[in-house]
Amino acid sequence: MTLKYSLAVLKGKIEYYKRTQRGEQPALEKDITIKHLAGKHMEKAGFNLVVANLLWNISEDEKLKKVHSLNPKFRCYESVIEAAYYAMYHAAMAALARIGYKVRPHEAAVWALYYYYVHEGILEERLVDMLDKARSLKEEYVDMLAKGRQTRRTAAYEVGEISRDLAEDLLSSAKQFVKRLGEVFE
Repeated sequence: MTLKYSLAVLKGKIEYYKRTQRGEQPALEKDITIKHLAGKHMEKAGFNLVVANLLWNISEDEKLKKVHSLNPKFRCYESVIEAAYYAMYHAAMAALARIGYKVRPHEAAVWALYYYYVHEGILEERLVDMLDKARSLKEEYVDMLAKGRQTRRTAAYEVGEISRDLAEDLLSSAKQFVKRLGEVFE
């Protein structure tokens, strides 16, 4: 199987994120004391996934809207996107904490997953791609393959309409991602 990134590229990225950036702590640092947080991150991923599903169901089900005295036009796809993204992010944090790594920004987490899990044959590359795409959706929704952190920011701070299809797609990706990372540790 040919991977998208060579070992040399992955090592370069990992070394970059392990160095101190602009006087701050490194984006990726070995810290074996963080291993105990892996389960808490997976638990948080699960909670976020439940919230995303509940919000999806409320957005889609007229009976639930009635039960909760909501306007029939009520939709909260923005919140579905936000919760689904965080489910994926916390599952990634769990995977990295499990091997003793503390990670700060999303980008460092993606590269660390490629290096420590995909390159080692533990995790499928397409799953890490889902997480990476989850953060890179453009504000105008031009590139409908990319989803996530930018989408989450847009959903949280902008007032434009969020597409139902986008929310559904990201929720589906989050379910696959969290489920698979959970299986890796069983």
